[in-house]
Amino acid sequence: MTILVTGGAGFIGSHLSRALMGLGHEVVCVDNMTLGNRALVADLLERKGFILYETDASEIKTLLPVFQKHSFDAVYHLAANSDIQKGGKEPSVDFRDTFLTTRSVLECMRLCGVGRLFFASTSAVYGEKPGISLREDTGGLQPVSYYGGAKFASEAFISAYTAMCGWSTVVFRFPNVIGPGLTHGVLFDFKRKLEADPARLPILGEGTQCKP
Repeated sequence: MTILVTGGAGFIGSHLSRALMGLGHEVVCVDNMTLGNRALVADLLERKGFILYETDASEIKTLLPVFQKHSFDAVYHLAANSDIQKGGKEPSVDFRDTFLTTRSVLECMRLCGVGRLFFASTSAVYGEKPGISLREDTGGLQPVSYYGGAKFASEAFISAYTAMCGWSTVVFRFPNVIGPGLTHGVLFDFKRKLEADPARLPILGEGTQCKP
């Protein structure tokens, strides 16, 4: 199969692209390199069957030519702002890099007749639900961050497009993901805080919170 991976030069996307290549698929990667890095896919760039486009997936006019050049069997949509602190300071980042990229991907899929979608969402769509063990069918989703809100809005658009176009869609709601190639997030924040003051670790809230 020929598969499009948006955000494919990022942390999770690079691992996914490598796994798909290992299964014998051709992979086309789209990444604007805001959080992605060519170094994460350097080994793939040397292999036949992998193509990297450094372009903005949030614009239909820049993404559509990629769809028109290739005949995609499936799309793994990972392109998004995953730097929650950055988005918290500037909500437009989550709107553009998360929601608008989703809208562009969905419309390009519709226009080009692609009917299989895998979407990387987040557990942040649940919001704060203390004392509740989260399940796939847990209701009352109330995101409390711009990041979670943009993912939740993306899920709603995906649901509508899937119903209207008769697609096959899978949504993954990831919690914190760590591993080789991680570029930012809780471990980096933890390290920076300890470097700033090895004797004192600032924490958010009252220190009694936990995550299921």
